[in-house]
Parts: sequence; structure tokens; C-alpha cells
Amino acid sequence: MTNESERKVIDLSHLLFRFDGRISRGAFWLGAFLAWVYYGLAFTTFELITGTTIDPLHPWASNGGSAAQHLVWQVLLLSSVAVVVWIDLAVQIKRWHDRGKSGWWVLICLSGVGILWALFECGLMPGEPRRNRFDAAQNGDYNLSVSANGPTLA
Repeated sequence: MTNESERKVIDLSHLLFRFDGRISRGAFWLGAFLAWVYYGLAFTTFELITGTTIDPLHPWASNGGSAAQHLVWQVLLLSSVAVVVWIDLAVQIKRWHDRGKSGWWVLICLSGVGILWALFECGLMPGEPRRNRFDAAQNGDYNLSVSANGPTLA
């Protein structure tokens, strides 16, 4: 059992946007959740601002709206997808590090079976219990907190 002074603090910007270090399974699921919340908020915001409906099964084609709205929609779609992919890569690479493997294992997701394997390894399997070549061990005891320096996992 660790006390408060021994807990490792991870900045959310590090969790979501950097590729170095290790994270626990809980931080992995938090990062995935935050990425998809961002994606949903981007679409909802666009719908509220423009009044254009978005078909989630065909996101490249919106119903109604002007040509300018369609262009804005396309840019929003591409930029939102890029942010979600970046966050997914950052979170998944750190999780592979926690498992003692290179971040290049993220490429296993290029195949259908590989996606399931990555979800199993990153989302369900525990990390290495000791320090490895990537960083110190993660114990999974994280609490989301907000301070003057911004939100952190502590």
C-alpha cells in the first residue's frame, strides 16, 4: 500500500499527448474514454452551431446545410479524427511500455485480430511489476484531481 507522498502524479497532457513513460490499465481506459468524449463533443458542438445533422454511420455526409457548412464539417471531421488517433497512439504506446514492450507494438492494430489482441493486452493484462527500460512501475492508484496547475491524475 502506498501513501500519498509515494503516488506518482501524471499530468493529463502527458497522458493524452506524449509518448514516453508508462501508464496503468486504469489510465489507459481513462485516456480512451477522454478521446471519445472529445470526439462526441466536437460533433455535437458542430451540430448545435450550424443546425446541421450528422449521420454517425456516414460521418463524411451531413444532412442539410450549405456548401460552406459541408467544408467546415469535413475539416472538423479530419481534425477530430487526427486528435483521437494521436491520443489513442499516445495512450496505447505508454501502455505497451507498461507491459515491457516497444511502442511499435501499436502497429498490431493494423489487422482486425491485432485490434482485439491490443485491447486484451493493453486493457486487461497487468503491467510489469518492477521498473523496466521505460519507467518505474505503475500501481494503478490514480485519482483525478484539479489544481491551479490544471487537471492531473494523482
